[in-house]
Amino acid sequence: MRSWLKVVFPLFFIKVSLSENQFTEFVKELSQYNHPDYKPSSVNIVIISGNLNQLVEVNEKNGLVTLQITLHFQYNMPEIGWEPNITYDGQEIFIIPSSYVWIPDLTAINMIEINVIQTKHVTITSNGDIFGSNAATVTIPYQANMKMFPYDKQECHIEIGSWTYPENLLKFVWNSSHFHESKPMKRFNSNKQWNMFPVTIISSQRFLQSGNLNMTMSLIIFSVKIKRKPTFYDSGLIYPSSCITLLSFLNVFISPESGEKINQALTTFLAEIVFLLFLVDVIPASSDPLPYLVTIIMNKIAFETLNVFKAIIVCALIEWHPKTSPNAFFKHVLMCEVIQKIFFVHDICGPIQKDSDMLKHEWTICALIFDRLLGFLLFLTLILVNVYVLTS
Repeated sequence: MRSWLKVVFPLFFIKVSLSENQFTEFVKELSQYNHPDYKPSSVNIVIISGNLNQLVEVNEKNGLVTLQITLHFQYNMPEIGWEPNITYDGQEIFIIPSSYVWIPDLTAINMIEINVIQTKHVTITSNGDIFGSNAATVTIPYQANMKMFPYDKQECHIEIGSWTYPENLLKFVWNSSHFHESKPMKRFNSNKQWNMFPVTIISSQRFLQSGNLNMTMSLIIFSVKIKRKPTFYDSGLIYPSSCITLLSFLNVFISPESGEKINQALTTFLAEIVFLLFLVDVIPASSDPLPYLVTIIMNKIAFETLNVFKAIIVCALIEWHPKTSPNAFFKHVLMCEVIQKIFFVHDICGPIQKDSDMLKHEWTICALIFDRLLGFLLFLTLILVNVYVLTS
């Protein structure tokens, strides 16, 4: 019970354990190491461990990732150690407000924005070890690779270090006993749009040069990999767009005399434009290389455009056909019964009553065969081009 109260009310127990004079003396001893000009007398090794708590947001348009992390730090300042058997009534551990002790300026070097919740208390042991924790919501840039959208994987790096102290005064070391690279960080809250891969920790250095200042920084780099959950895009984009393409192919079986052939072709064309506008709203303007899905949608728009022209030409041939019979070659080839059966236009035009009907019948047969032949070729070309795009 007493141990639990010490955690909840640490300052109260400090003053109970120490006399007021002893407490004042201890704080005074700490104050000489807690000012902006303080520099460690020798290299101070800061042991870091931590948790990636949550992937808050991925801003693909601007190439930003917002993460919520907790960092636990441990370092040693032998100057503030004491002999528990001689001083402070045998106390070996103190929990004191963090404002009384020097704490390394631990920060995300490559951050765009950071909101840090500083630890309110730190634990100090008699040998000078100091333990504490900081939580932060950090926004960092990343290079978006949208080529496989919406089945893409993204990677970003959080560089933890100090802007103030070079490596010869402050060196960061990852506590490998707290974290294993084959497992994700503990206590990660799942994200509805992204899956998290195991986080890799890298110890690194960075050399900075500005004027006469040359400085080597010690860094701990979190390599964070995420993969998009594609269900929303599968059901709301890819599946409907595939159905629209199939419907546009079936345009060849719509009778030109129904008056709906051109309308259906225009409708499917506009539907593909809407899908492209949806992608433009999601994908960064600087996306390079271009996502496969955008290329496929653009190919389908080209297919729909040709489909509209084809429908207009076919309807025009039937409605305003020439006053002369088709060319003898085309008439011989297109009017043969085998070709008509292959393209399902056999006896489609009804009985012939007079010579003018015969002329219209010939042009109608030619137009329908042209419509279906070109429709099959365009659809086959679309499939082959998209297969090439995906496999190239």
